[in-house]
Amino acid sequence: MRKLYRLTKKGYTFDESIRKITTSDMQKYRSDSRLDKVRREVMKRFTIKSISEFSNSSGKVEQYARAVFSYVSKDIYNSTYQEIGRYLGKHHTTIMYSFKTIQGFLDVNDAETKRDIKKISEIIKE
Repeated sequence: MRKLYRLTKKGYTFDESIRKITTSDMQKYRSDSRLDKVRREVMKRFTIKSISEFSNSSGKVEQYARAVFSYVSKDIYNSTYQEIGRYLGKHHTTIMYSFKTIQGFLDVNDAETKRDIKKISEIIKE
């Protein structure tokens, strides 16, 4: 709240201030090298070109990729839902839902999901 007040005092509009705060906060949390490694591998696996497309797009491939990212980050690095959510700019409950979705696919022995998780996990553990 103080940050917002300081920015509006400096002459930024309310919208500009919010955008500036959100961008700086996302950059601060994006510096986690463990999650960077997972993100790079997931983006390669699903041929996603940009970080913003990975974080913000609502296409099925991107949603599935974010869900795989959430699952692998939680499974391998034991990251919290909050950490993953901050990294992606999403609410932690969205990350919980993504994690449970992938877990559901694995519970019913979905071959494609198992293959994706296994491949990404092997590369990350190297």
